Amino acid sequence: MIEEWIDQAPPEKRLSYFIESELSGDDYDERLEKLAKTLGYTNNAIVKRWVSGKTKIPLKHITAISDFLNCDISVVLPLWLSQELPDDWRLYSAGARMLSVWEFMLVDVARDIYAHGEE
Repeated sequence: MIEEWIDQAPPEKRLSYFIESELSGDDYDERLEKLAKTLGYTNNAIVKRWVSGKTKIPLKHITAISDFLNCDISVVLPLWLSQELPDDWRLYSAGARMLSVWEFMLVDVARDIYAHGEE
């Protein structure tokens, strides 16, 4: 689940702020370095630029970032949409309504239960 403060952040910075908060802690530098290596970079310079908001995060890295941060992609993707089109709040809002894999499993079970008699 994403923290409420993220909605108050400037749209173009939400993903950067989220990643920075997820990496925060005593081992911040080590985690930053590990994320960079996980994404195939030889050093953490580009990831530092992402976290500072100086450079946009490419879509091709969103899945790997969500895996690294151990969060569902449905959390990260709306933040990426916000980064790309900060003036389109409707796009972010639609993205934020995506179901996580676990939420979808519940919906799928509910459909099986409640739609069983409709066949």
